[in-house]
Amino acid sequence: MDNLKNKNTATTTEPDIKKAFDTRMIKKGMIYFLLITVGSLGFLFFYNNGKTATVSLSSLQPSYLGIAILMSVLDMTLGGWRNHIFARLYQPGISQWVCFRANLANIFLGAITPSQSGGGPAQLYIWYREGIKLSQAIAISLINWFSTLIFFPLAALAAMYFIGDQYSETIFTVLLRSGFSIFGTLLVVIIIAFWKPMWIGHAARKLAGWIGNLNENWKTKLEVWGDKTYLAVQEYQVSCKETLVKYKWLFPLSFLLTILLYFNKFCLAYLIVLGVGGVADFWTVIAVQVVLQFVLYFAPSPGGSGIAEFSIAVLMAGILTDELVPVFTLLHRVFLLFLPALLGALVVVRELRKHAEE
Repeated sequence: MDNLKNKNTATTTEPDIKKAFDTRMIKKGMIYFLLITVGSLGFLFFYNNGKTATVSLSSLQPSYLGIAILMSVLDMTLGGWRNHIFARLYQPGISQWVCFRANLANIFLGAITPSQSGGGPAQLYIWYREGIKLSQAIAISLINWFSTLIFFPLAALAAMYFIGDQYSETIFTVLLRSGFSIFGTLLVVIIIAFWKPMWIGHAARKLAGWIGNLNENWKTKLEVWGDKTYLAVQEYQVSCKETLVKYKWLFPLSFLLTILLYFNKFCLAYLIVLGVGGVADFWTVIAVQVVLQFVLYFAPSPGGSGIAEFSIAVLMAGILTDELVPVFTLLHRVFLLFLPALLGALVVVRELRKHAEE
């Protein structure tokens, strides 16, 4: 494949490892994540008759959970593949393993930062270390994110039609309205970023100038930030335009991989239902998982901790018995977050060590 390396004169400075992998931020995020998660799960087990729920752990179905582990690995792999279809254009010969590691780093840093805000920088840094320019790495992230922003509202509408009458209108309406408002706003922003990216560059410069006029101490730094953002957007515009125009099949492929990625997550949840000994309609579980992922995607707590556990419990209470709800919630978080986040932590530690040696 042709190398799409950028030839324009704008340059982007190397990202600061302290900003991408700030050890103090990582430690603080992990503490908050663990405290909220353990507290939430503990409350669920206690509230749903902890003794009975604990006993139900002994009746787990190993065969279903074994398949769930394989699907968890597939989930991580699909996330890497979705990035690799773009990364190999910018850096011919880049291995799938690099994108796999970048995806894991994204999951880990996203799990310990509010609204997954730390995941993106960690992923971009690993790609940068492999020779992909930041503007190109941002283009990869935004195109895939665009696929996600289109997929979820469509999937949520289908889920709402399928199971809307099975849940309290108040709970369902609040969850869906919050999800649609967030996704809708970001979809508009990302469309502007695709079709009129220089608007963002000009807006960054004007914002920096306006805030700088309010405080002279900030003026110089903000002007530098505005200029860097403007140049970065110029680079992004070239990378994104070259990619989408020259390889028109890439966005449809990204959207298809997005569907497969999340459908695998939803099916994994159904296997967990079977693994804990539950009985449920397949498409009902899938629809509930769509709503869960839709609502939790931008949860403000680290890794959605607290919000995720209680949302899972509330929505699955109509499918599983009381004693199985906390067990399902625990395993759901293990396979879909804890396991990939743990592997992602190993990737981050390795990068920190490599950086220290260099």
